[in-house]
Amino acid sequence: MTTQQSDTSFSDRSIGTLFSRLLQEVSQLLRGEVQLAKQELKVQVLNLQTAALFFALAFILVFGGLLALLACAHFGLVAAGLPPVGAAAIIAATALVLAGLCGFIGARCLKSLSNPLRRTTHQTAEDTRLIKESLQ
Repeated sequence: MTTQQSDTSFSDRSIGTLFSRLLQEVSQLLRGEVQLAKQELKVQVLNLQTAALFFALAFILVFGGLLALLACAHFGLVAAGLPPVGAAAIIAATALVLAGLCGFIGARCLKSLSNPLRRTTHQTAEDTRLIKESLQ
């Protein structure tokens, strides 16, 4: 931040002038913090949109392939001598275990998005500390 009157000391100014200047600087600081938060959220939203698009596309493509593989596995187990109901039960149980594992991994990946405003929070805390120090 630049000072407008670097030659004038603070003791030469009135309380009203100093308070007005303080309010202007705090207002400018808050606008900067809001702008930083907006930028961080915009990046997070764009990343989430891209991820959602690719997840949807992957789901559509994988779903068709998975159905074909499950049908092949069912026919293979029946050809190996298992009754059709038993083959279907084995395939269903395997699919459910794999789905649970994928859900667990997906939930762990989402934990990294728990604090999208990390930089803004840190910067606001730092600014608050500096303001408190300057007022003492």
